[in-house]
Amino acid sequence: MRWFEQFRMAMSMLFRRKQESAQLSDELQFHLEQQIAENLARGMTPIEARNAALRSFGNPTLVRDEARSTWSWGWLEKFMRDLRYGTRTLLRSPGFTLVSILVMALGIGATTSLFTIVRAVLLKPLPFVDSANLVMVYEHFRDPNNSGDGFNYVAAGDFRNWREQTHGFEDMAAIRGYGYNLTGEHSELPEVVLAEGVSWNLLSVLGVQPALGRGFTAEEDQLEGNHVAMLTWSVFQRRFSGDPSILGKQIHLDTNAFTVIGVLPAGFEYPDSRIQLWVPYAQTFTKQMYDAPDMHQSRVIARLRQGVSAEVATKEVSALQYRIYQANASKPVAEDAVFRPLIDDVVRDVKTPLIVLLSAVGCMLLIACLNVSNLLVARGAARRKEVAVRGALGGSRLTLIREQMAESLLICFAGGSLGLLLSLLATRWLADHWTNLPRAASVEIDGSVLAFSIGLVFLAAILAGLLPAISSTGKGVLAALQESSRSIGGSVSRVSLRKIMLAVEVALTVVLLFAAGCCSRAFCICERPIWAASPTTS
Repeated sequence: MRWFEQFRMAMSMLFRRKQESAQLSDELQFHLEQQIAENLARGMTPIEARNAALRSFGNPTLVRDEARSTWSWGWLEKFMRDLRYGTRTLLRSPGFTLVSILVMALGIGATTSLFTIVRAVLLKPLPFVDSANLVMVYEHFRDPNNSGDGFNYVAAGDFRNWREQTHGFEDMAAIRGYGYNLTGEHSELPEVVLAEGVSWNLLSVLGVQPALGRGFTAEEDQLEGNHVAMLTWSVFQRRFSGDPSILGKQIHLDTNAFTVIGVLPAGFEYPDSRIQLWVPYAQTFTKQMYDAPDMHQSRVIARLRQGVSAEVATKEVSALQYRIYQANASKPVAEDAVFRPLIDDVVRDVKTPLIVLLSAVGCMLLIACLNVSNLLVARGAARRKEVAVRGALGGSRLTLIREQMAESLLICFAGGSLGLLLSLLATRWLADHWTNLPRAASVEIDGSVLAFSIGLVFLAAILAGLLPAISSTGKGVLAALQESSRSIGGSVSRVSLRKIMLAVEVALTVVLLFAAGCCSRAFCICERPIWAASPTTS
């Protein structure tokens, strides 16, 4: 049970430190009084007895400090003392403190905001079962004049041949963009809605279940199948007030009656957040288009079979596609098939802008740290005599550095707290106003973002405070007490340090401006109309 006793003592030292300190003082005082009493019994006068007791016992304050140094959590006590000293010091300079906090708030807030969006869009897995096993399969023309970016839409006839005649993928599904005029069962006010024609097995390929009702069947996904539709959660709430009784009822799409058979889950926004409803894939084609190998209007999603790589599975599809090409040499039919991971396909238009923006705010945070560091260096020059006095009174260099680092930490903590509040507003604004930002619904500040923000606070505190703290506590710090060196000592080294930091800050500013130019260009590409950013169609 020794470990239990050690744990109990550690907890006692942590939560009952004041009581234990008082008990230690009482115990030391008791031993001192006992020694004094023994000296009195030997015939000494009270003054002689006390002096003799102090000589044999030692300085009570020093003895108490030595005893306390052996306690657990001593580092925490020193840390809290440094924080209290740093707080008092910063409150004596409110202008410096306020400017430093605002600078760090902008740097940490911007970085946190961009990290939140990058994590939600690029780093989080897609909300599908085993999303890493999902790929997009495209046709590829060998002729660069027809290839575009190399990822070309698939003809409906080719998709059907791929699914029926290859076995490298567990399953394949197809989607095709479409549009309708939507009215209700009683001819309510119509509206134009974006729709997707999806093959009957798309939900099973993605691993998603409808929130209400059911998905399409193979019989419905035919040219002459029953007219049925699935609603997205947004139009279900907005247009039909979230009333489950809409299931089984009819809506009118371009004057044709469609029966509502299901509702997609809340937050499900594939392939686009603007999609309002789904209809069977085959019913969006004419008979000629559905069978043609050269009408490139579909995107194909495939799930990898266990133990089969995407490269191997795509090679099988590519071999079949080449045979289709040979059978239709006079038509614009692609020779090969290529794949791309689904996550890369979803974020392809915003990946570069996001990376550029994250790099830019990283430079902005470094500039903020350098600005605060410059302020701390200037402030350290004004406090040289104070630091020298503390050193002359016995403060070690490590203690002086630790005290100044506590000030930097307090500035960054206050700036980080304010920056986190700013990032809440900035993140929501970016998610709402960045046109065509994929996965915008998943953008949120969670525990991982908070951990990242806390890490930024400590990193910024080190970057901003370490050099000024080391500079202001150098070997020549005691020279500040000499009247003759009051205006000269240490000035050369501080000027050199500030020049170096200014040069680094200018270099980072140039990098930031370059990144801003790249980001503007990337935004121009990203904000193109959706049909301009899509793979080549025929």
